[in-house]
Amino acid sequence: MLEGNYQLKNDTALAERRSMLTLPHILPLVDYLETVRSELGSDYDTPMFDPCDGGVGAKALFLLEAPGPKAVGSDFISRNNPDPTAKNINRLLDESGFKRRETILWNIVPWYVGSNNKIRPVRASDIKQAQPYLERLLELLQEL
Repeated sequence: MLEGNYQLKNDTALAERRSMLTLPHILPLVDYLETVRSELGSDYDTPMFDPCDGGVGAKALFLLEAPGPKAVGSDFISRNNPDPTAKNINRLLDESGFKRRETILWNIVPWYVGSNNKIRPVRASDIKQAQPYLERLLELLQEL
């Protein structure tokens, strides 16, 4: 597996991540997200959890605001996306002392808010709409 910042800029790394989506620690989250995507419909871009993280066995959930355009492009919420936010999260989590398999990244609002490549700030209405999805996610993360 490729390591380091910006690795999901690489098609080989993206294909490897996709091939990992059937692993036991991530599969319940894949099923959860497929349900979310089905409920929201095709107007919402909601990237996948990174299977290199801890999945349902994670001990720490790090909530970001909303996925950016690079997460939508890779289809993963990942510390390895090719953008400065991911690079900073990767560095901070490395320095935190948490092992990668102990963590999971997600967003308060799990879908892209904006148009084209321009994200907008999250609104109170976005958070209200997203709240039930976060509550359902927390039910799956029993090791937090």
